[in-house]
Amino acid sequence: MIDVERERRLGRYAGAAALAGVTASCAALVIANSAGGRRAPIGANAVPDSQLSRLHEIQDFHSSPTAQAVAMALRCTGLVLAIGVGLFLYWLIRRRGAPAGRLLLSTVVAGPLLVCAATVFGYFALKDVVDVFYASGPHTAARASQLIDDANALKVAGVLDFTTRIVFATWIAIASYHLMKLGLLTMFLGYFGLAAALALVLIPIGDAMYIGWMASIGFLAWGYWPGGRPEAWSDPAATGRPVAI
Repeated sequence: MIDVERERRLGRYAGAAALAGVTASCAALVIANSAGGRRAPIGANAVPDSQLSRLHEIQDFHSSPTAQAVAMALRCTGLVLAIGVGLFLYWLIRRRGAPAGRLLLSTVVAGPLLVCAATVFGYFALKDVVDVFYASGPHTAARASQLIDDANALKVAGVLDFTTRIVFATWIAIASYHLMKLGLLTMFLGYFGLAAALALVLIPIGDAMYIGWMASIGFLAWGYWPGGRPEAWSDPAATGRPVAI
């Protein structure tokens, strides 16, 4: 006999963690995107857009290192909170009888931690380039671009970001699939989770899609959804009935 009351009680904690993580992630994006200071002039000569964007990246980091560090810490906070949410979903999926194996459990924990580690590594890799840029030499777009191109640590950071996102996206995809099959997610939210997992690896809007998916999970776990949650949340007998809306 499934104790729905226990699920509801633990779901409130998971929902609170999910919404707190979403808040931290959104705050990190806002701070990181608004932290750029006044950009230094680069002269009258035309500069390629690729070089100019790299110069601005260095200038923005240098003008607000504390804000960039805060944004990094907030993003990592959101990722750590996602582990708690993921463990609740894993427990719920197994409790409802779905064959969720070790892959889901391991990626639930490893995915967020690895992305967090990659985020920290990328922060310090860029900080090193910024320090070199301002320590000596001309502060030109061409030099900024050259320093970034030559920075092996930044190349490693790029590889780490891509590979860790794959692990992170794996648990989102597996959880979305099982939750949808169990009737705990509507088909729209289930497929949205699958799309968010793919987008996290392939396109820039993946982070925004993930935040939207996690916010939805947070509200569902907390106990609220416009028009009511899928029936399987409150009635275990409805488990396994796909929800089309």
